[in-house]
Amino acid sequence: MRPRIGVIGTGASGRRHLRALAEGEHAEVVAICDAHEPSLEEAKRLAPHAEAFRDYRQLLDRSEVDAVIVAVPNHLHRQVVVDALEAGKHVLCEKPLAPTIEDCRAMLEAERRSGRLLQVGFVMRFNPAIQRAKELLSQGRVGEARLMWCMELRPPFRKKVGDWVLRRELSGGSLVEKNCHHFDLFNWFCGRRPLRVFAFGGADVVYKGGGTERALKEPDTEANVVDNAWAVVEYEEGVRAGLCLSLFLPEGLHTLELGVVGERGILRCRPHRFEVEVREEGNPHGETIRAPASESTFYLEQLHFVECIREGRKPLADSEAGMMAVAVALAAERAVEEGRVVEISEIL
Repeated sequence: MRPRIGVIGTGASGRRHLRALAEGEHAEVVAICDAHEPSLEEAKRLAPHAEAFRDYRQLLDRSEVDAVIVAVPNHLHRQVVVDALEAGKHVLCEKPLAPTIEDCRAMLEAERRSGRLLQVGFVMRFNPAIQRAKELLSQGRVGEARLMWCMELRPPFRKKVGDWVLRRELSGGSLVEKNCHHFDLFNWFCGRRPLRVFAFGGADVVYKGGGTERALKEPDTEANVVDNAWAVVEYEEGVRAGLCLSLFLPEGLHTLELGVVGERGILRCRPHRFEVEVREEGNPHGETIRAPASESTFYLEQLHFVECIREGRKPLADSEAGMMAVAVALAAERAVEEGRVVEISEIL
């Protein structure tokens, strides 16, 4: 039997989920919800047979809804997810899990009480190239991960309802909203506990002076997030990772690359090209491994969610992983703000 899904939040992310749900027969969309009428109207065109709501609590009251995908703004995650779990629904919550650790803990506790499944929307874990890279690391092709890096160089955030993404108190900040993905991959790739973070960053280009790109926000919104940063994360046993973020590249120049250095070689992953380059001891010229291209990693993520519901198993991107990625990202935000090394224990 296909799970019957309700999608709560039908902005850009919610609509991506609706398109992915339409790609296969893994689940049935029976309800959609958004308090913002224009977003809800767009969602109706993608899911014309789904019942539409303005209040998510009315959706949760529907017994025919087995599970929900939560794609509301970050600061609303806690209440919606806790209410959904308490209503007996399985939940796929978009990343980041929440903008504060207090919120994350409340969600984990609700998950424990409910006995329902809570999966975090770390869609990059389901990118075929990322999964191939993880497999090669597990096989020991380049030895144990000792150094890792990620560079994401991209355009500014797209316009959001209420400009919540530009307000740190609502989004958690750029390093939480955007880079929780990459901090999660660092955590996953090395399998060790993060200890401390140091970072530099600022609002120096598009968000300088509260935001120079007026087309990306309302005139009276003052952006208080960074548009560029470097962060270094130190893990147990001396493993270290570096992250570079730019949010001011022009459209069409988006670049994303991750890499791992082990004792016996180097691995470089380009998720958008679905390729992994491996150079190792005895093979200095290396090889480029092509992963199966996928038009929608959202579909692969949803498929995993449905399988976990059916089989009653722990998701690959579980709530603990979600909270730990938020902890690293919040430590990076604090390090930028205070100009010091921030211990993860301070955040947790």
